Amino acid sequence: MPGFPSLQTLKHTAKLLQHGVNVFNSESKNETMVISIVDQFKDMKTIDIAREKVGERIFVGWPFLQEGKVQAISDEQFRYELINGQINKIPHKQEISEKWRRKADKFEQDNSKRYGTIIGKVNVFAHVLVLKGMKQEQDGALVREFFEEEQEYAIQITVDSVECEDSRYEEKPAAPLAEEFPLYTEIFYLGNNHYGCPGRVSSNTEENLAVKAIIDKNNLNEPEFGSEVAKAFAARIKYSPSFAVAKRLNISGLTLSKLTASLHVICKSNSNEQKSTDQRVNLGLNLKFEAKKQKVLGYTRKAKIKDKDGWEYSEKAIQILAEYKEKFPEFIQGLENKHDKEEIYTAEDFYPKEEAVSKINAIKDWLKTVEVRDFEKVPLEAEQLDKEAIQEIEKAADEFLKNMVIDQEEFKKLARYQLLKPSHASTLLQNQKFNLGDRVVFVKDSGNVPIASKGTIVGIEKNNIDVVFDCTFMGGSTLGDR
Repeated sequence: MPGFPSLQTLKHTAKLLQHGVNVFNSESKNETMVISIVDQFKDMKTIDIAREKVGERIFVGWPFLQEGKVQAISDEQFRYELINGQINKIPHKQEISEKWRRKADKFEQDNSKRYGTIIGKVNVFAHVLVLKGMKQEQDGALVREFFEEEQEYAIQITVDSVECEDSRYEEKPAAPLAEEFPLYTEIFYLGNNHYGCPGRVSSNTEENLAVKAIIDKNNLNEPEFGSEVAKAFAARIKYSPSFAVAKRLNISGLTLSKLTASLHVICKSNSNEQKSTDQRVNLGLNLKFEAKKQKVLGYTRKAKIKDKDGWEYSEKAIQILAEYKEKFPEFIQGLENKHDKEEIYTAEDFYPKEEAVSKINAIKDWLKTVEVRDFEKVPLEAEQLDKEAIQEIEKAADEFLKNMVIDQEEFKKLARYQLLKPSHASTLLQNQKFNLGDRVVFVKDSGNVPIASKGTIVGIEKNNIDVVFDCTFMGGSTLGDR
């Protein structure tokens, strides 16, 4: 079955051994079925491997095989590349050679101890561009697309070919226009004016196409209100590095770090019972979450500061910190005096015993007025507009919809690349780059979002975007009440 993992794609033996395989952070105490790979390249010279492999198709990641393309072959001393049709031998610098050997030894060790696979000493690496997926060229041909960054694999656990090819990754020539775009096919128009508007094919020939598209007579192009709101949002929220914030508030960096994270204080009960009912209170502002790799939208972010990752704070965050210090100076001073203490404090660390609990409760009550528990937590790499900015976008979108005048227009003599079929979205649009405030249209013919729905990007994460659509529909969300 295409893509199904199989050990049989490489020659190997298997044996029960006391091997100490470490899967869950501790070595196994019992016997493990250990696989030993038969190295088919053991007697080959590196230059011969390079002549055979560089520029060729290969399968890596055994036994979960992925297709790739060999860019180069390397050993401890040289890298072999294909230049102008010839294999060139490029010597390593000493530090590269040492790094190569460390990486090779680690690769062998990881396979042995983590995966229970003895691959033998790694003497040759294949430098591979792994298959990313398929992309459609402007002429309509479907071709393989590879990641740009090389990955290194020990040559003995690579596979030349597979018996069952995966039909999803077969390259195909362009189909004739009339076959690819029959009459009345639903499309999206990609011309200069009215870019992204939906329509249908009205005529087709061997050379070109014509479509009837649904347009807005009042606007040749999409309005820029989303980008304008995003720019205003960026200008509104300025960030300062932690050392500057600490200096401005006249507190230490460690105190700032504790105040902006979780800060637990134990209030001891005054009960006369033997068993204590101590209460644990979080008096931190919870503006940053190092372990979870999260920040609070509009208050904190992580950025490069002098070549190191450091926290930065917005003016809103600084104002809350300043108010905290002004209202509870004894508590802040207590933190300053107890830098050597562990993360959990008691109320008596800051106040006399007779008033400690009431003072801590006063801080807790103040934090409720600040509503720190309602702060919006997002991944560190995320870019998102806040609630206020999104409300501005919604108002602008409503105004835009009121002024729309829907009409139909025919566009003639169109080339293939000026149209987008919904079924081609995954092979044509996979490399798009988005910015906050961009106007977008949903072009896929499946999913919860109605096809041809327009909206504005209000959030960007690694592999996802948040969109506020112009019109409501079943299956949408409120984006965490933003």
